[in-house]
Amino acid sequence: MKNLIAVTGTLIVLLASVSTQARSIHPLTYVLSADIESMDIDQNSYLNEMALYGGVVKVKQIRKELSLELNYAPVCPPNMMCPAVLSVHEITLKLTSQVTDHCGNTSYIAERDMRPVDGIMEKLVVTDYTNNICPTFVALPATGVSYQTSFFDRINGKEVSTLSSFYAAKLEGRVLPTSALEKVLPALK
Repeated sequence: MKNLIAVTGTLIVLLASVSTQARSIHPLTYVLSADIESMDIDQNSYLNEMALYGGVVKVKQIRKELSLELNYAPVCPPNMMCPAVLSVHEITLKLTSQVTDHCGNTSYIAERDMRPVDGIMEKLVVTDYTNNICPTFVALPATGVSYQTSFFDRINGKEVSTLSSFYAAKLEGRVLPTSALEKVLPALK
């Protein structure tokens, strides 16, 4: 009888470990996201012309992208019909580097420079302050986001730079199982 219980217990442990391995999580299937709580928009930025109502910042580690999705209300002329829904303005840039400083803050940096072809330089930096070990005079947000643009204004003959800051909640990860990865990848856009 003791042998039967021992064999049954061993089989249960083996079956549990096999089912655990079948549901293993791939390490690169994370999407970190946080809701924007407050924002400070540069007065020269094109974002200042939008009626912004929050948004979401995402670190897409599979696609190696940073995404800033801002919700805005459409501008309607007087006495005209207008949809009562918020639209989404999405800024998506390729992730160029990830840095952790001596205080434990992790920064994700994405940049695209199109100025050589009369375009705009965009830089998006997402900093996770939740592991900060350095003392500060002012309380840090859980996540800080800065969006910097720069372009050459040919009419006035000078370069125009803007810097907008966003403060978000804690970056939280969403883990995707590898068995359904092919189905889920299109949804990560």
